[in-house]
Amino acid sequence: MNKATKEHEIQRKWEIASMCYYLLVAHYISVGLMNYNLVCKVVKGQIARIIWGIRNDGILAFFESERLRLNIPLIFRSFWLMRCGIHMYIYLVSSEFAWTDVESLNTLLKLVMVRGCETLPALLGMASVFSWICAKVYLKSQEFMQIPDERSTHIGPLIAATLFCQPGFYTTRKSSIG
Repeated sequence: MNKATKEHEIQRKWEIASMCYYLLVAHYISVGLMNYNLVCKVVKGQIARIIWGIRNDGILAFFESERLRLNIPLIFRSFWLMRCGIHMYIYLVSSEFAWTDVESLNTLLKLVMVRGCETLPALLGMASVFSWICAKVYLKSQEFMQIPDERSTHIGPLIAATLFCQPGFYTTRKSSIG
């Protein structure tokens, strides 16, 4: 292929791509204009539902229901696990790591716990992970104790408090890791 043919082919691809883009934009505009009344009706209904919910149940109940509807704990959990995975990968690639060495495993755990909780979303993600683990421990202990009713006693917060109050789990001294 000569240079003129290649340029013509590239020009043709750009024309097709721009035509697809304009068709997509025209589609969005036409849908918005044709369904304007329907969109306004749905938005007004959602606003009325929100106002009704806040008036009847209060703002905190509204926030709690929206948090559960949007599955915020899962988002924080995923964020924290991905962040910890990235820090583990960086540590494993950048150092001589031995799986059998207890000291390097301890250093890896400290590094991930310190570097994985530097921001508020990461801290909320870590709390969500621990809460999820505590819920699973609660369900297994409930199954083991053969408690039929889920409403009897909830030990999830007690388990989380026990985990956080363990000596050496956290420290007020500045870490000397990485």
